[in-house]
Amino acid sequence: MSRNSIKPSALRLPSFGEIVRKILHRPQQISTSNAMLWGIVWLIVGAIAGWHYDIIPATLFSYTWGHISLFGQVRMAIFLGLCSSLIFAFTSFRFGTTSFVDVVARMLYARSPLTLLMLLGVVGDRVAFSTFATNPLVAYGQAPQMSVVMTVVTALIMIWYLYWSYTAYRSVMNVEKWGRFGVLKLYIAILVISFVVSVVQL
Repeated sequence: MSRNSIKPSALRLPSFGEIVRKILHRPQQISTSNAMLWGIVWLIVGAIAGWHYDIIPATLFSYTWGHISLFGQVRMAIFLGLCSSLIFAFTSFRFGTTSFVDVVARMLYARSPLTLLMLLGVVGDRVAFSTFATNPLVAYGQAPQMSVVMTVVTALIMIWYLYWSYTAYRSVMNVEKWGRFGVLKLYIAILVISFVVSVVQL
């Protein structure tokens, strides 16, 4: 192959904007099998981190002090991951445009940013992280600067998760039937229901 036969466009690196757009729309673009695989892997990684920090889930989005076995952590992580994913999938089963398994996989994958919150303690103080995760008010009194940084990072990651999960859900729903605002209302309702279920079950 001659040097002139190589097209410059084939060697062009993606721009920053293209990379950002790819990340933002990753839950819709990834295959079902990969979404399911990575969704479960990140749930297990988060469970191992929780076991290491001696914190356990109290609700869908909060933790409390406690030590349970690694198996118990994994079981709770999978329950929380499926808690909302299955409810999303059931609603899309009748009104969506893709398969039940596809929705579960994509909603599981959309939760993967939350695992990053569990990994933040690896680069910092384990006790300080556990205190912030279980009692932010106490953490603010003990390490205010760290707590402010953690609050900002937590907010950004939560926005990331909410964006991923909403866009993934919207991509599998019949938007023409529901309308964008209708899908958004249904999405919020499912989050609330999932949170209530997690409170009752945990």
